[in-house]
Parts: sequence; C-alpha cells; structure tokens
Amino acid sequence: AVEVFTPASPFGQILTVVANLGEMIFFYIESVATELNITRARNIESIYGLSRLTGHDPTRGISARGIIGLRLNEKASQINGNYVQINNLAEVEVAENGLTYFLRFDNDYVRLEKSNKDFINVELIQGKLETQNFTGTGRDLQSFNIVTKEGTDNDYVIVKVDGQRYENVNSLYDMDRDMKAVMVKSSMTGGISIFFGNQQFGFRPPLGSSIEVTYLKTRGAAGNISGNKSMTLSFKDSGSTPSGEDVDLNEYLAINITRNPNLGSNTEDPDFTRLIAPYSSRSFVLANPNNYIYYLRKYNAFS
Repeated sequence: AVEVFTPASPFGQILTVVANLGEMIFFYIESVATELNITRARNIESIYGLSRLTGHDPTRGISARGIIGLRLNEKASQINGNYVQINNLAEVEVAENGLTYFLRFDNDYVRLEKSNKDFINVELIQGKLETQNFTGTGRDLQSFNIVTKEGTDNDYVIVKVDGQRYENVNSLYDMDRDMKAVMVKSSMTGGISIFFGNQQFGFRPPLGSSIEVTYLKTRGAAGNISGNKSMTLSFKDSGSTPSGEDVDLNEYLAINITRNPNLGSNTEDPDFTRLIAPYSSRSFVLANPNNYIYYLRKYNAFS
C-alpha cells in the first residue's frame, strides 16, 4: 500500500511542533537583539534600563503640589478644648479630579487654635504614600530594588535605617566617609533602586538592620488643577481635640486655596529618553556643549 505523508500523520505533527518551536526561538533571539539597542527597543523597561547604563536617570514622575490655608471656622466653638490637632500626612480627596492628596507639615502635626483667625499655610501633595521593608546584609555597596506597579514621584523617596533617615545623594562620590547617605535611582527593571556605601564612601547598613523605604505613588499630570480654579476638598482623616476625641475636619475647618496643585508630570516619555540619554555625563559637570544640552533638556520633565 502507498503511504501518504501529511501534516496530520504522527511524524508530520512532530515536524510541525519542532518548526513552531524553532520559529519561537528565533523570534526571542531577534527580540533580545532588538531590546539591546536603545534606538530600536520597544519595551519601556528596556529603554529606561539602557539609558541608566549611560548615566541618565529617567524621571519616574512628579507629583502636583499646591498650598492651602487652614483655620477653624465659627462652628468650632462647639468643640471641647482650645485647639484641633491635625497629624502630618493627613489624606484629602479633591472632588474636581477624584484623586487623593495629603498634607505635609514641617512637624508631626499642626494645632489650629480657636483664638487664631489667621490661616496656616500647609503643602498639599497629590499621591499616596507606600512603604517597603528590607533587611541589611552588612556587605559593601548593598542595593535593593523596590518593585512598584504605578508611577512614583521622582523626588519623594525617604530611606531610613533602624529609624534614622539617610540623606539622598546623586553619586557614590557625594558620600563622605561613614556618611549616612543613600543613592536613589530609577531601577533598570522598573521601580526604584537604592544603593548604600562601603565605609570609604558612605556607610553600609549593619547585618540584620531594618531598612524602611517610603515612596510616593503619583498620577503625575492628572493631579494638576490649572489656574485659580476652586477646589472642593474632602478630608479622609480626622483631627483630634486635647482630650483625644476625633473631630470631623470637613465640618470645622475653613480652607483658603493659596496655590492650586500644579507642576505635576508623568513618567518620562521613552522617545525623549532615547533622544537625551546619549548626551548624559557621568561627571555631573557642565564642561562641554553636550552637558548643557542634557541639563537644559531635562527641564521638559515639568508640565
């Protein structure tokens, strides 16, 4: 009998599977080769990662910031005690865009006195704070990668080791001997990377030390409220009286909008990263035209 070979025959099916696997292998090889070239890479993480190798630190995003004035209104006379205390980082929702903001003070709290009719100006920042914890290894040049699913503020990253805050610097060479400092960079794989020193430059966290990294998740330009447009603020957190009773801030606060939240910016455009990365300088000095091109173009990070 004459045997007919078709793709439906057992050996034909094996050949089809092998051929498909081979095509997939070549596809991945081509993809890897493409992603290694910053001008042809398609994945955002690849573009940012390659730019980090040149010394460029892609902007992760910038939160919108504004200033509001706070004081107690006439209804506050019903409250027991002489003041209402508002804790630092109290959350507020803005009705105009539905986004969450928070108040930032220089201290752990502010106290609004009943007798004071002047507004106290505080900073209003868009975003939500999030914290991740790590454990020190005791080794030189320890590094940790903070994985985030959303854009994070480029400047608001607070690193504490055993409760002590470390200063953020741009380079290992900005760390003096035994200086409590940390480098904060955009991660090559997405998120944020932090780097500690080696005793000669900076200070290495001891073995078993507790490392706390607090960062700000931001919506970038979506948090901007242009011009002198009025805002409707809704406090999510309560205040407190001297006796510790909770106070609904929405009911007893008078608010003055000094400056609407603005200057928020989205994560750096990958096309802009391709353009600017070749001009970056590892020396952090304005020594030649390329350094000036890089420095001035970075101002496009603002909205």
